Amino acid sequence: MKNRAIRSGNTFVVEIKETQGQSWQGVIHWVEAQETQAFRSTLELIRLLDSAVSCEDDRENIISGGL
Repeated sequence: MKNRAIRSGNTFVVEIKETQGQSWQGVIHWVEAQETQAFRSTLELIRLLDSAVSCEDDRENIISGGL
């Protein structure tokens, strides 16, 4: 029988503190990991989200024996 990772969702709370130069600055809260990170641009926000989701995928692969 193969090990299967149960994929759970990721919950993020994005708090936009201000907008400057048509970009967002604020804080992102990753609920499941209980982590908070500030961001200074929309691109940085997207990179933080991508990094968190990729990190979660890596954890699931390790748990399921995929790596």
